[in-house]
Amino acid sequence: QFTSAEAIIEIKKLFKWANSRPRGAILFIDEADTFLEDRSTLSPERVRVLNEFINQTGTESKKFMLVFETNRPWVLDPAVQSRITQSIEFEPPTVEEITKMFKLYAEKYVRGERAKKTFFKTQTNLDSHVLSDEKIEKYSVLLAESGFVGRDISNLIITLVQAAYAHPEFTITEESLERIVAEQVEKKTMEKNFAKKKKSILEQTIDKEKKFFEFQQRQHEESMRKE
Repeated sequence: QFTSAEAIIEIKKLFKWANSRPRGAILFIDEADTFLEDRSTLSPERVRVLNEFINQTGTESKKFMLVFETNRPWVLDPAVQSRITQSIEFEPPTVEEITKMFKLYAEKYVRGERAKKTFFKTQTNLDSHVLSDEKIEKYSVLLAESGFVGRDISNLIITLVQAAYAHPEFTITEESLERIVAEQVEKKTMEKNFAKKKKSILEQTIDKEKKFFEFQQRQHEESMRKE
């Protein structure tokens, strides 16, 4: 965790390094919205860090390429958005892709899971017979319709394994499978609704900031004309 002053120094170092690469460089910023958020929502310290990044990317360069990844593009500061020359949207996985991921995670983290004697009387394999390929294909339709992505599938699998450890016979039951799938779908729905609300609130805030800025500009122009 950097202070604003330290962050500014590190940004300068980063772009100095990128500009010195003889074969160029690709700078990939994961979850860019957490770093390059609209300035109207930031503290003065974070605004200074954002300004340094904007200053470093003010002109086109053949030395490096910037790649941003974000699930919330509307959060990015307008100055950052203006520097993006191409946007690529990745759609949520299809039913077939969800099914493949579900089966992959189940094979890797469920069907090969073994509990040590510290948990049960003897070392034993997790009983996951209810999580058949047919069940996975059935639930994958629901998960795809709910907008699940890889991380959501991973969370679902983790929760299933946790439920098995909580069961005295180290098993995933039909009841726990249905319950956990339903809970994870509800969780995803709540996350999507919350994201929509935050987007709406942020858009309103940005709109107010822009209107206030335009109002100040008009007042300044009027005062200049009077002078």
